Amino acid sequence: MRVVIDGSILCGPSAPIGVGRWLRGVLAGLPVSGNELEWTVAVPGLPGGLSDGMPVEVSPGDHPLGWRQGRLGGICEALGADLLYSPLPAFPVHGRCPRVTTVYELPWTGGGPRVGSRGLSKRLWTYYGSVAAERIVCASETTRERLVDYAFGAGTKARAVPAPLDPAFAEPVPEGVDEGRGAGLAGIDGSPYFLYVGTSEPKKNVVEVFRALQRFRDATPVSRDQRLVLVGPNDKARRMLLGEADRMGMRGLVSCLDGLSDAELRDVYRSADALLHLSWSEGLAWPVLEAQACGTPVVCSDRGALPETAGGAARVVPAGTDGAAACEALLRLKEDCDGRAELVRLGRERVQGLSREASAAAVTGIWREALGG
Repeated sequence: MRVVIDGSILCGPSAPIGVGRWLRGVLAGLPVSGNELEWTVAVPGLPGGLSDGMPVEVSPGDHPLGWRQGRLGGICEALGADLLYSPLPAFPVHGRCPRVTTVYELPWTGGGPRVGSRGLSKRLWTYYGSVAAERIVCASETTRERLVDYAFGAGTKARAVPAPLDPAFAEPVPEGVDEGRGAGLAGIDGSPYFLYVGTSEPKKNVVEVFRALQRFRDATPVSRDQRLVLVGPNDKARRMLLGEADRMGMRGLVSCLDGLSDAELRDVYRSADALLHLSWSEGLAWPVLEAQACGTPVVCSDRGALPETAGGAARVVPAGTDGAAACEALLRLKEDCDGRAELVRLGRERVQGLSREASAAAVTGIWREALGG
């Protein structure tokens, strides 16, 4: 079985997030090409985050969409591919070999104000890619269920696959290492902080995270030192979000980080009092799993795949309460040390069994299904 993998999503200027992180994890779990499986990652430029020795085919192109339509099909033919695997529901229109796609989320199905991309092009590509594919990899059971309702024939083709979690997040802190290093990275040495990890787009509902912090600081005098650390791309959406923090009088309480290595990100998780993730929609919430693996309590919303991702090991609260529900959950964590310890224990149990190798094995099984194996 010879598989070409569309790796164009890994060629952006910043570290992979979302579905890019998913693909990077699956690739790290794949066995070395040989015997019955040979695979190559096709890219329009030099990708980031791939291990040395991975088979990569670089065919230069300016824009991923143009490259995918103009060059990817030719790469598949030149390499004699039996199958094309894409981490996005987008294929070369004139591709000849069987195809397997990934659907990460369907944000327009989640409800809530400004839930995410409602663009017609994204909807059409998701529908076309799902109908044209022989099999569909879904990032969660929630995504699979929504896709079955959205795309004709998806019910017989879609399979949910467990997250390819990096095992390094579950490693214990080495002896002699300062567990407060995360605060130092954020420039707030000695200050307790809550953490948000992700993009700043409206569907992430970060303004409600701001409100929750406001309410928490106002609840008791000892909470007045509490801060918030945002980790994610430093882009236009973040600048707009920080403008909102200014209008709320909170800019001095918010520290921002980007470009962190995985080791630095683990330090930031471990030093946080809790992770706050109050999105309107998610197909899979990486920060929830990573925080659980690091022993950080999680407070998340009840939307999309967040309850499924949390697996009963988080404080799940309704979104859209202006931060009140999240604040109440944070106060309970602060006051109930035993309950906090139990949540940490459940979080570590939740991520046991999640691995890159297990996810890659599930994906390769779906490839074989697509080829009639």
